[in-house]
Amino acid sequence: MYDKIILYGLKFGLMDARGIKKSYDDGFARKFIVFTSHSPVGSAKKLLTEMPYCEVKITSHPLKDAKSYKKEHKDAYLLQLDDFGERGINRDFD
Repeated sequence: MYDKIILYGLKFGLMDARGIKKSYDDGFARKFIVFTSHSPVGSAKKLLTEMPYCEVKITSHPLKDAKSYKKEHKDAYLLQLDDFGERGINRDFD
């Protein structure tokens, strides 16, 4: 189990939120930090209110800020949203 997972990407949607919830429930990590350019909306935003272990940070430079955060937290795992959860699985079949 990781202490923190740092995710980054341009947008954060319902598929990403569900992936984080499943990973948390499976014991993959204790906390998830997401760096994204756009605020979550709709169902993703609603699901995030039920996930106190997930923190979303809105930034104009998700990758740069995620890497900076990673430098401060050596025990964290850095991963792109496109390669994580359901979105990552769906991309494998494209």
